[in-house]
Amino acid sequence: MEGYCLRAGDVYSGAWFEGCPHGHGRCVYSTGDCYEGEWEAGQWQGRGCFVRRTGQKVEGLFDNNVFQSGLPDGISPEGDEGAAEALCGRPLHGYGRFTFANGGSFDGIWRDGKPWQGDLVRGDMFGDALEYSGTIEVGLREGHGEVRCSNGDIYEGGWCDDQRHGMGILRQLTRGRGSEEGYFEGHWRKGFPWQGTMQDFQCINGDFFTGELEDGQREGPGRLFLRNGNIFTGEFHCGERAHGHVSTGLTIVATPQFTNLKTL
Repeated sequence: MEGYCLRAGDVYSGAWFEGCPHGHGRCVYSTGDCYEGEWEAGQWQGRGCFVRRTGQKVEGLFDNNVFQSGLPDGISPEGDEGAAEALCGRPLHGYGRFTFANGGSFDGIWRDGKPWQGDLVRGDMFGDALEYSGTIEVGLREGHGEVRCSNGDIYEGGWCDDQRHGMGILRQLTRGRGSEEGYFEGHWRKGFPWQGTMQDFQCINGDFFTGELEDGQREGPGRLFLRNGNIFTGEFHCGERAHGHVSTGLTIVATPQFTNLKTL
């Protein structure tokens, strides 16, 4: 039977039993929302699809009008999964695809409202990043991915246990020396540059370094631009300045042997 009004303005089309929707049917509510799927004694029961008038959609299993499993599609909450939880009546859990307000998405398994395993595009749930795109395993960044940081840095490469690990490149788009773009390209270990090449790369203490890293330390010929404006050019060994000269502009002010001056 078709055209039954459950409440003023609601229109139901589908199976009917003992005065209630029962079986498969579709109801368009006066609010503009719509549910289509299985009913039992007037309640959403079994597989169905609920669509907000705004276009937000959740499809999966329902029990007594409450969403049970499956995932929303096309939901665009403002920065978190709150709108999805409000739509579903419970945190996201299970397999499916979720679309964020920024156009990004997560396609995979959710656990207790958080991405657990799958592919994330432009996700913003990691505190050290504006956006992360890559693989998620057991809720952590794992495998290959790209992160865009709030300071303008961009890292692309390997991840392990939510840390940069393996081959990758970090580009300092806004922190390079002068107008130059700084970068480190090579092997990372537990979140830190380990072996590879730095070019005008800003270190933790604010100095800029150009040269090679081995086992996380400066090694071989390189140039260090110090915060006070001086420039060291020479050889590094085990992270320390071994021999070379310091200059300010074009003026050489010293040609020392350096020891115990490791700064990364």
